[in-house]
Amino acid sequence: MGIMKTGAGRWKAVLKDGRIYVKSRTFDLKRDAETWLGQERATLKAGVRWDEARRPLRAWLPRFLEHRKSAVATTTYKTDVTMMDGLPAWFRGRALNAIAPSDVERVYREFYDEGRARAWSSVNRLRSSLGSLFTWLVKQRLIVVSPVLGAKLPANVDEPRDIRPWTRDGLLKQVADWSTFHASSARLALFLGLTGLRWSEARALRVEDVQRDADHVALLVQRAQPEGVEVKSTKNKRSRRVPVAALLVPHVDAWAR
Repeated sequence: MGIMKTGAGRWKAVLKDGRIYVKSRTFDLKRDAETWLGQERATLKAGVRWDEARRPLRAWLPRFLEHRKSAVATTTYKTDVTMMDGLPAWFRGRALNAIAPSDVERVYREFYDEGRARAWSSVNRLRSSLGSLFTWLVKQRLIVVSPVLGAKLPANVDEPRDIRPWTRDGLLKQVADWSTFHASSARLALFLGLTGLRWSEARALRVEDVQRDADHVALLVQRAQPEGVEVKSTKNKRSRRVPVAALLVPHVDAWAR
């Protein structure tokens, strides 16, 4: 049998090549034993680099990040670096072919329980980074299946945070209050509130992006510039035309001048 229950109530997975014993590993959960055995059997058939797969995860993190540096946006790369740096030592030291979905689930729980996640959404972002990491490892023929695929996120225990946008009148009231502290910043807040532009998109606007016809003024939004990052395309890689409310036209004209 490939998987058997031990006297201690755990699950032992035994890998064989034909009748030849290769290796075995014991797990607390039967599903982890099944996942590991399936991966190792696929490894024998898929030509995965067996010896390399026994190296610890930390040996591959620099290569992964070097790949990401040229493959994704700068902000995404910086987030991945932060996430990789925050992985616990026990996880970084585990051999690639020994990482199971339950290990990934433990990383999620520790990340949230130890306060490194500001909100549950940060755990979801960690999953995205780990998913990219293990997908890359699969492409490098170091593992067969990503353990992230079988790992469940912890339950979302954050209090609901419903977005409650201001009405137009509510926004104007806020802007009036803010103007007593800093008039130019209040005008900018009004601009962002009535156009819906991201701050990075507003920063990247140029005079030539102001479009006019007989009765209307609009903005051509086709680039973004996040804090500390070079100009790039918008978040969804698409351009769009945003109408400018009459209330904003004098401010847009002043900024253009």
